[in-house]
Amino acid sequence: MSNKHKTRTVIPRPTDNKTLSIGILLFVDAVYEKLGLERVFSPLKERGVDPNTIARMLIAYKLVENNSVSKAATWAAQPHIRDHYGVGPVSDQTFYRFLERLGPWLDLVMDGVQDALFSRYDFPKTDVNMDWTSITLHGTAAELGAYGYSRDHRPDKHQMVVGVAELAGQVNMPIGMTVRAGNVNDQTHFADTFAQVVARLRRGSLVIFDKGASSQANKERIRRAHLHYLYSKKLNRADDARIASFWKDTPTLVDKERQIYAVTHVKPRSEDHLFYSHVLHGTQTAGARRRARALVDEAAELQRDLDAGRKIKKKYRGGPSGNCLIDARTTFQTKLVEMSEEEAYRYALAHCTNGREGFFCLKTSTHLTAAEALTTYRRRDTIEKLFHSLKNEIEIKPVRCWKKERQIGVLLIGFLAQLFVSLLRYEVPETSHMSTKFILQSLRNLTDTVMRGPKGRASHVYSNFDPVNMAILRHLGAMDGEKAIT
Repeated sequence: MSNKHKTRTVIPRPTDNKTLSIGILLFVDAVYEKLGLERVFSPLKERGVDPNTIARMLIAYKLVENNSVSKAATWAAQPHIRDHYGVGPVSDQTFYRFLERLGPWLDLVMDGVQDALFSRYDFPKTDVNMDWTSITLHGTAAELGAYGYSRDHRPDKHQMVVGVAELAGQVNMPIGMTVRAGNVNDQTHFADTFAQVVARLRRGSLVIFDKGASSQANKERIRRAHLHYLYSKKLNRADDARIASFWKDTPTLVDKERQIYAVTHVKPRSEDHLFYSHVLHGTQTAGARRRARALVDEAAELQRDLDAGRKIKKKYRGGPSGNCLIDARTTFQTKLVEMSEEEAYRYALAHCTNGREGFFCLKTSTHLTAAEALTTYRRRDTIEKLFHSLKNEIEIKPVRCWKKERQIGVLLIGFLAQLFVSLLRYEVPETSHMSTKFILQSLRNLTDTVMRGPKGRASHVYSNFDPVNMAILRHLGAMDGEKAIT
């Protein structure tokens, strides 16, 4: 190639132009104002920065970067962030003090948020999904930290428990959150979460929850409020007779694709819908086979050690250990000496199954057909998706604060961030089936380039529009339709 036609490298000249991500900030400001949250946070006013400004900054930070609270101060110190919110330098202690004041106000903030939602929107139904999850805590200094049933599969760590109530059906919007110590079980926690939202539910609404929260006291609590319940009932020995006669009772096919059959048992105050699923039966049977094979392999390993006269592995030794004052003597014998491997496998498999494989039961206090009960309970998976969004996309974990009030404050900010996104899905059709991750990614892409003219005057150029953030901005009124966007 000749030098005449050779492409030359263009070296850009430095300018004073600044480009910043603006989509999240505009989104949070618009929703915050639309819900009228100023009156909710204004009572937290003390000396210094206005609490509404701090709340908007923390919610936006949760959606933009979401690192520790101390790093939020570094984010807020950027000139374009300070210019947007009209504030001076904000220290991390300012944020910590706000969160500490916010924690005790959890129920009052939730009440204010519910006032804003239910006064602005006429929701078609107020059926509610309720569920609880745990958040693993690293260290032992957290005030709410305790050992309990870990959904994160870390029983060795302290945890805290978060309960969420979500409007069900086509709404799928969180309206309540409670926070308790990690050793509070779902049956106990139910009362707090239910009390926070019960006043907003219309008479006859359905409360949908999992078997872990079911108790006679909780069912009576729901009925006293003139509401109904639907939950997955834990199968026990009393259900074995129904299972034994299931196919004699002429079950109804309620899901042809998944081969699910149902038999309804009507009681004076409730209905039990007993289901059998071929798919579930296959899954549970396969699990039982794996467990049986593991038991056989474990017994075979022990038998080999016994035959060889080797020292028995620690995992097989029972009784107290590590106490020099206690002498525990244990003898071992496996059943493998008197049966073949195949007989041993069948024996183990019989102990790993109980005849309930493929069966499950939904219990309700109102009249629902088996198909209606199954469909309604299946839609409860939206609250599982909400927890996934809270933990992995809004990222309410890890919780880096140790004081109880600050921990609750941090989780409340995360809840509000999730509420804003859920509200967007409810109102903007283009986002109704999008994950939180892609909604936020589209908003983060929207940038504002600030250019300085010869006399120091600033002009703004908005860039990186896409169909999603354009639809969001039009809905929020941030821009005047297609003409302003183009």
